[in-house]
Amino acid sequence: MVIRFFPVFFAFWIPLVLAQFNPVVLANDMITLLQDFTGSNPELQANTLSTLVIAWASIGCFFLIFDFVLSPFQSPYEYEADVYMRAWEHQYSTTDAALSTSPNTSPNTLSNSTASNSLLSKTPSNTAEAP
Repeated sequence: MVIRFFPVFFAFWIPLVLAQFNPVVLANDMITLLQDFTGSNPELQANTLSTLVIAWASIGCFFLIFDFVLSPFQSPYEYEADVYMRAWEHQYSTTDAALSTSPNTSPNTLSNSTASNSLLSKTPSNTAEAP
C-alpha cells in the first residue's frame, strides 16, 4: 500500500492543532492515551486497533480515488501543446536523420538545408493538385 502525503500530514497536523501547537502537551496526552491503551483489556485493544485501521484505510481510499479521478485530467491547452511539440520533434528528427545520412555534409550545406526545410515547413502544401 502506497503511503501518500496527505494522510500522513493529517496524522501529525490534526493532533498538533488540537494540542495548540505545543509538542509537550501533545506528548503528555499521547503518553496518557498509550498507558490507558496498554492497561485495557484485549477486547478493547482489538477494537481500538481495528478502528484505527478502518480510519486509515478510509482516508487512504479517499485520497487514492481523489488522485485517480484528477490525475487523468489534462487541460485542452496542455493537449494542444503536446500535439505541437510532438509535431515539432517529428519534423526536426526527420530533418536530422536526412542530414546525417548524407556522407559529405558541410556546415554551409547544413545551414542551407535547415533553412530551406524550415521555409518549406511553413508553406502550406496543396495535396489536391490536378494530375
